[in-house]
Amino acid sequence: MSFEPPIAVLDACVLAGTWRRLVVMALAKQGALRPVVSDRILFETRRAIPKTLSNSSMTDGEKIDYAEATIAGIKGLVPDQFCAANLPQMNISLPDQNDLHVLALAIDRPTSLIVTENTRDFPKKALAPFGIHAVTTDRFAVDILESQPEFVQGFSVHLQEMADTEFSGGKDLISELKRVGLKRVSRLLSSYGT
Repeated sequence: MSFEPPIAVLDACVLAGTWRRLVVMALAKQGALRPVVSDRILFETRRAIPKTLSNSSMTDGEKIDYAEATIAGIKGLVPDQFCAANLPQMNISLPDQNDLHVLALAIDRPTSLIVTENTRDFPKKALAPFGIHAVTTDRFAVDILESQPEFVQGFSVHLQEMADTEFSGGKDLISELKRVGLKRVSRLLSSYGT
């Protein structure tokens, strides 16, 4: 039986943070994920990236340029999945009604997954009627890699290459993943000796 990569909507909070973005993009490069984003998710990501760089020595202009280059890179990995969500009239209550567009995109594609760090904003009760569930980046990546162990080595190589490009080398993958809360991914890669 051949592996069919899951289609998953990537929330802006996943794409705005460097390590989470690198993890999902490495999964996409490995063929283990078919990511879905919308114009609005990319807009929110573009707006959030400079905030994630508050401790950086970059100027405000450099942060904006970095955000633009990051968005271009994301688009380069998801050209066939890039779409704008049709926002149907939805009588759904989410803790943050501004997240309805993410759910609408998941319904529109269709997919059963929303990858987000804000799983509380997507309660099971609201998503269940659509057969959709929200999962963190850490859980999502490990679920895929544990079910498809033949992807681990390639994923690790893609992730290391992307991290080396992003940070000009010098970052220890395992410790950095652990530091930013991607502990399951860190443990998994460590257990494979990658």
